[in-house]
Amino acid sequence: MDFNSKKIERTSRFVNYFVSGILCLFLILLSSNILDDIDRLTLRPDYAIFENTEEFANIRKQMAAINLQRDSLVNQRDNIAKAMEAARQNYSNQKESFDNWIRTRETIESPSKDKEVVDRAKKLDALFKVEQDWRTEYNRLEEGIAVWQKQEQQLSNALAVEQEKASKAYERAIDAYTLKVFLIRLLFVLPVLVLGIFFFIRYRAHKYWPLFFGFTLFSVYAFFFGLVPYLPSYGGYVRYSVGILLSLFLGYHAINTIRKFLEQRKAELQQST
Repeated sequence: MDFNSKKIERTSRFVNYFVSGILCLFLILLSSNILDDIDRLTLRPDYAIFENTEEFANIRKQMAAINLQRDSLVNQRDNIAKAMEAARQNYSNQKESFDNWIRTRETIESPSKDKEVVDRAKKLDALFKVEQDWRTEYNRLEEGIAVWQKQEQQLSNALAVEQEKASKAYERAIDAYTLKVFLIRLLFVLPVLVLGIFFFIRYRAHKYWPLFFGFTLFSVYAFFFGLVPYLPSYGGYVRYSVGILLSLFLGYHAINTIRKFLEQRKAELQQST
């Protein structure tokens, strides 16, 4: 008979906790949907709103024009570099040929007075001048490219300053938005937590205590876990502060309950003896 009563008691306890768990689960699922829908109550800031669109467009337009000019100069420079290299190679080949020719030439007169020598030297000088002309043009284009690059860097810095202004304004708006959403969610979750604590204290001995206990479990989850993804940077202080207060409150009631129980058991033992 004792065995059957204990079995019934265990089964009853299991059923009660199962009911509490099922109720808690569906309340959690419902609250998750509600918390997700709370986002629709306030509009999330859009970064584009904080951009100085006119200034951005003006800077980008100037940068595009500079890029075209710079790219044109780069192409010219690359073509001149090829021509300069060809002229240098041509001069080098002619110089080597001239040196070999002058060494093998046998003449009584000084090579500087020999007409053929003079003509070939002039031709060599002309080739060298062509190379130098190409190099001069190459250097001129390099200086032009440097000027355009400097202007592009200035515009890039100006664009970065404007973007930094927009980013700071956007971050301030996001912080305000986060705080607003957090407070709205807190207004939803905090009364649930208070109600759950009230049910736990007031109705834990009620015949329908599994239902109240299930709501209490849900309220604890909703505050300490369901609210976590929405906590701003300072939200942890709120959560931990409430946790400390709950620990003190529940600890106070638990200590008093245990003390009353021990005093009652002590009184019963004294009466029995």
